[in-house]
Amino acid sequence: MAVFESSITLKCSAEKAFDFLARPENISRLTPPDSALQFVDAPEVLSAGLSIRAKASVYGMTYDLAHDIQEFDKPSRITEVQTKGPLPKWTRETSIANNGDETITITEHIEFSPPGGLAGFVMTEAKIRASLIDSYAYRDQKLRELLEST
Repeated sequence: MAVFESSITLKCSAEKAFDFLARPENISRLTPPDSALQFVDAPEVLSAGLSIRAKASVYGMTYDLAHDIQEFDKPSRITEVQTKGPLPKWTRETSIANNGDETITITEHIEFSPPGGLAGFVMTEAKIRASLIDSYAYRDQKLRELLEST
């Protein structure tokens, strides 16, 4: 199992960041356009126990995705687990910490396993990690634009 982690410090409240990240429509705004993320079945606002379904383009293929929200602890943590998708394991934990100086730190901790078989030749751990680095650079830029400017 592989681990990827990314953190960003922003000047905004934990509540504002959490409320923003709890809305699937905002997750679409943070996702690079080339992934063509499209929610098929998602609530307006996430909560524990809910499932969300989406489609996304990964390495030129479109995949159906399903994720269960396992933990929803406002304003500090959201944990989701992939139940359908191209990877055998995908768990993402989003943590929001107050820094005590009018800033917060959002940390994404992702545990994943690359697929086996032929798909494993295309979706290697190194390629998945490189894709995550690119995606989170885009996400961080958008978070700064959308949360610090309002």
